[in-house]
Amino acid sequence: MEVNKLKEIQENLLICDKPSIYLEEIKDSLKNTPLEVLINLEKIEQNKQYHPEGNVWNHLKQVVDTASKIKDFANDKASFMLGALLHDLGKGTTTKKNKQGRLISYNHDTEGEKIADKLLTYYDYKDEEKKKVLNLVKYHMHHLYIIKNLPFAKTNELVKEVDLNDMILMFLSDRLGRGQFKKEKKLNEIEDIEKVIKILEENYGLDLNEIKEKIQKIKKII
Repeated sequence: MEVNKLKEIQENLLICDKPSIYLEEIKDSLKNTPLEVLINLEKIEQNKQYHPEGNVWNHLKQVVDTASKIKDFANDKASFMLGALLHDLGKGTTTKKNKQGRLISYNHDTEGEKIADKLLTYYDYKDEEKKKVLNLVKYHMHHLYIIKNLPFAKTNELVKEVDLNDMILMFLSDRLGRGQFKKEKKLNEIEDIEKVIKILEENYGLDLNEIKEKIQKIKKII
């Protein structure tokens, strides 16, 4: 019987202290499989002003490493780690060339959700888990949309559809996967997520004290 490669990866993400090392080790085995879309992210450069870590594959590895550090705070660790792995798939298809002729990514949320959906269907994920993972992918950029009050934010839908605890942890993982190595810079990123939480509380009458307490603990381990 053929091994379900995505579920095998998901299981390893849950037990690896530093999943980026594992992902590098299995990279060649993803070629000529549906999961080749992951390693294709290595070809996609990002704006160095916002992503000093470089290409999307580097960003992905830093995000899953951060997610691994904080996964014990998630309500659904398995879906959370898989969401971290798949969150930026859209960047592999929504690209354009800059003035130097290098590929760069742009708005990719919707396309990423579609690609992740196809993968989860192919690898036989059940509807409940698919929904959890796809929500993390679909809304992973909303920390920026909310804090900047951008008109295309779908915050009403986010509040209704997602597990806000795990979504906020996804926001943190995404923000901390951008080449920050100094504690001060990491704390600045977390401060922005705390602003997002405050906006959600004030605008939607939510009680997010539990995740706020978790964030105080996370500050000590990142």
